[in-house]
Amino acid sequence: MKGKVLDKMTNKKFLLSSLCAMVISCSDDVGWNNKEPISYRDLAFDEELYGTGQNGFSEIFSTYTGVNASNDLSEKEILENQHLMHGSGVALGDVNGDELIDIYIPRIKEDNVLYINKGEWQFEDFTLAAGVAAPNRYSNGSVFADVDGDRDLDLIVTALGGPNSVFINDGNGIFVEKKLESKLNNPGSTSSALADVDNDGDLDLYITNYKRKAMRDSLPPPAISFDNTLYESPDGKWEVVPPFNREYEAEVKGDKLFRFEFGEVDQFYFNDGKGNFNLIDITKENFYSVDGGPIDSHLRDWGLVAQFRDMNNDGHPDIYICNDFESPDRIWINNGDGSFNEIEKTAVRHTSNSSMSVDFSDLNKDGYVDFFVSDMLSQSHIMKKTQMGTMLPTVLLIGEIENRPQYMRNTLFLNRKDHTFSEIGQYSKTYASEWSWASAFMDVDLDGNEDMLITTGHVYDVQDSDSIEKQKKVASSVRSFNEYKRMLLSFPTLELKNVAFKNKGNLKFETVKDAWGIGKEEDISHGMAFGDLDNDGDLDVVINRLNQNVGLFRNDTKSPRVSIRLEGKAPNTNAIGAKIEVIGKNSIQSREIISGGRYLSGSDHLQVFAANEGEVMSATITWRNGSQTKIDSLFANREYTVREKNTFYPKKEDRSIKQLYENVSDLIDHKHIEKSFDDFAKQSLLPNGFSQIGPGVLWMDIDNDDDQDVFIGGGNGGSIDYYRNDGDSFSAFSIENKLENDATALLSSTNSDGTVGLMAAFSNIEDVTIGPSIIKNYTRSGEKKINSIEDMIGPMSQ
Repeated sequence: MKGKVLDKMTNKKFLLSSLCAMVISCSDDVGWNNKEPISYRDLAFDEELYGTGQNGFSEIFSTYTGVNASNDLSEKEILENQHLMHGSGVALGDVNGDELIDIYIPRIKEDNVLYINKGEWQFEDFTLAAGVAAPNRYSNGSVFADVDGDRDLDLIVTALGGPNSVFINDGNGIFVEKKLESKLNNPGSTSSALADVDNDGDLDLYITNYKRKAMRDSLPPPAISFDNTLYESPDGKWEVVPPFNREYEAEVKGDKLFRFEFGEVDQFYFNDGKGNFNLIDITKENFYSVDGGPIDSHLRDWGLVAQFRDMNNDGHPDIYICNDFESPDRIWINNGDGSFNEIEKTAVRHTSNSSMSVDFSDLNKDGYVDFFVSDMLSQSHIMKKTQMGTMLPTVLLIGEIENRPQYMRNTLFLNRKDHTFSEIGQYSKTYASEWSWASAFMDVDLDGNEDMLITTGHVYDVQDSDSIEKQKKVASSVRSFNEYKRMLLSFPTLELKNVAFKNKGNLKFETVKDAWGIGKEEDISHGMAFGDLDNDGDLDVVINRLNQNVGLFRNDTKSPRVSIRLEGKAPNTNAIGAKIEVIGKNSIQSREIISGGRYLSGSDHLQVFAANEGEVMSATITWRNGSQTKIDSLFANREYTVREKNTFYPKKEDRSIKQLYENVSDLIDHKHIEKSFDDFAKQSLLPNGFSQIGPGVLWMDIDNDDDQDVFIGGGNGGSIDYYRNDGDSFSAFSIENKLENDATALLSSTNSDGTVGLMAAFSNIEDVTIGPSIIKNYTRSGEKKINSIEDMIGPMSQ
């Protein structure tokens, strides 16, 4: 594939046709139409170039584009530090003001590369002149952003082991480097995100930190074994032996002992308005717990991505942080002054386990953003099982509802508009996308619904349980640390096809074959960014791939579109945090402008919306300060630039949450009883436990007094309870005590004599031997009592 120049076209055809594929057509009289504060230009397309206009992407190869950088990694670097296998990202933006989107590629081994866009899919290496090579570091992340408010794009570069730097642009694409302050000697930094969190107009900076080097790459397994690092104190608590207590913590969950390795503290900076960033200590100011108290210890998480988004629709950027392994994802809600509180504990009831990346979209078009988090669950049933060995059992302790368990799968959260989120990953069919890295919403087919693109792959499948078992058998014969390290090479490789989910518009998605063209070949793809590289008004894709040239993918979708770029007031010149809502005859589309927030990457700020030929659309831009600009007429196949001028402040809406329900739990005072049970000891390959799925609940008028009574099932050791509705109170009765199985479902039934009865289904997951499930039917006998009239043994499985 590398030797080809273009897919299904010759160099000659591409050279001729691409001249007319640019946003300014071949006619000299078509260009920018300026009418402050809005400018527009028409988009032109060439039929030969786009052929049938199939939705998706075509790869434009390095032999034509000149973008021949590859992010190479040898066996030597991998064995020295496995974290280097996490790859590097991409930054897209116009660095020299010529209205063409340029490409910056950070790299692990070699110097970074800046490619200046010359038009017609031709790029020139401008690195040395620009001064952005960033040598002598493991560069992984990069973002273009105007950090000093002078209307050109500066550059943030992060590195595993540091240093992290800001490169200040002189306006012509020439940069001067400034190192970022860090309290860590060698920060294991990953991704960057920027937003105006404190309402002073400039962009503040959040950098996630992973860990420069894991303990497995520092010491041989015998040295860091449980026996060598943990001890039980006289009071029965498990502790970590010094000096390993600087690297690990011990925790007992239920009857299981766990040891977790610490990651590193993230870095948060306030901007002084001139591009100088001041490091903030989150234990001293600006970050607070749910109850408003201080964060009393540094959060040593395994950070991969942070993204700023207005999650609660109050106009201020909140933060979602994706953390790997058992580090919990952090969700910080902005108080409106640059300080943050942790989100309520039950607002998100569970998360992904190894959260790799996050992105937001208003999927049901209700004005509130929903969000997707990527993990590493395979779409293959076989690999689901073989890769499960590294996932720790999810211990759910009885009575805990604020513990937010983590599961090894993608999660998709639907915003309920009351500061809580419902997780619908399995319902939406987005829960599995292989070993995933970057994930981002994009309306690929321009049907008005944002789809999902995901990069995948890893050098070695270190989750492969068969390989892990083989290594355990030979571990005792290993004599040197180098031999231990080289055992990594025995894992199978994991080149994969990238994944795309098409949004069907009903909260459900379907997997697209070959990921619309970015997943035709198996490879190891990491950072991904979007930008209009050929000025035709749609978003192209750039992907940084390991041990392979950077992938440039031209968007071939020919459907009508409207493109909008915002120009904000200085110092927030790219209007980060502003929102765009585009309304058509039968559609509502919305976007929020972000900076960075992708896995190791940052996209250009242009936003693209679906349109219909001949339809007049309207738009509302809400700027970061709350003022608005309204556009009454948008037309298909135009790109608009909207400036933050002559704005107005809309009438303030009442955004307070109206309470719909009152908590009257004390009227029944019910307590659920459940014996502990270890599902995983019985079936080790279960994806999650089934013994604690909760009791069935039923409203039913069983006594024919025209009000609804309540029935609540129970767990093993509990009871099925009946609460008779007495009007303003309830009377409690037990139907069956000392249950031996969980009563997981309750249904009303009609008995042979016409009376109403109760049917209860019982789970058999906790039985010593697998047998049929049980359904019991109960009928009312007398004033208060309900008796079991029969046991129905059915052929149901677990």
